[in-house]
Amino acid sequence: LSILKSDRDDEMFSPLQKSRHTNSNVCYCALKLVCHLNGCLACDNSYRMTVLSKKICLIGDNGVGKTSLIRRFVERQFSDEYLSTVGVKISRKTLYSEIAGNGDRELRLLIWDLEGRQKFKAISPTYLRGASGAVIVADVTREETIASLIGHIRMFLTVNPSGIVAIAYNKIDLRKDPKDETLSASLLQTIHQDRAGRSIDAYLTSAKSGLHVDRLFQKLGDSILAAG
Repeated sequence: LSILKSDRDDEMFSPLQKSRHTNSNVCYCALKLVCHLNGCLACDNSYRMTVLSKKICLIGDNGVGKTSLIRRFVERQFSDEYLSTVGVKISRKTLYSEIAGNGDRELRLLIWDLEGRQKFKAISPTYLRGASGAVIVADVTREETIASLIGHIRMFLTVNPSGIVAIAYNKIDLRKDPKDETLSASLLQTIHQDRAGRSIDAYLTSAKSGLHVDRLFQKLGDSILAAG
C-alpha cells in the first residue's frame, strides 16, 4: 500500500508528532487512519489525541490593540489602519501542547474580540459567559487604559470565577525605548491575583512586531489545559 504525501500534510501534524515520525523513520501521511491500521505507532498515538475547544475573550478599553493582537496571532499580519470592533468578532486558532502526564494535546481556541467602547460594557458580561480564559489588554502609551485593568479583571472573574487571566501591556513598540528596563519593572511588578490567589501572568507585547504575542497565547492555552 503506497501513501501519497501532499504539501499540506505538514499542517496536519503537531511538531511533536512530526518529531516522532522523523525519529522512527516512518513517513507520516494525511490519512492517519491508514497508518493506524498498518501499525504506525506515531500515527496511532496522534489518532487518539484529545482535542478540546475553549473560549477565550480579549477585553480592554477602546483602541488598546485587541483586534491587532488577534490578527497577529491568528493571521500573522498587522495593519496600522485602525478599525474599531463593533459588538463581537470571533476568530479561531489551534495550539499544540504537551501537558505532563496527559500526552500530546490539541487545543482549539475560540477567540472572542469584544468591543471596548463604554456603551458596550453594560452588556459585555453576557458575552463573557462560558469563557475559560481572558487576555486583558492595556495600551502602555495611555495611563487610563492601565488603570482600567483591575476593573476588567474583576468583571471577567465575576462571570467566570475559575477562568485563567493574562495581561497584555500592548503597543510597547511605541515607547521611545521599548527595551526600557525601568518601564518593564514598573509595569510587571504589579502582581495581580485572581480569586483563587493565583498570580496573573503579564506580558509586554507588540502586535506590530509580534513581541511576546505567541508566548502569551501559548502560555494561556497551557494554563487552561492544566486547569482541566
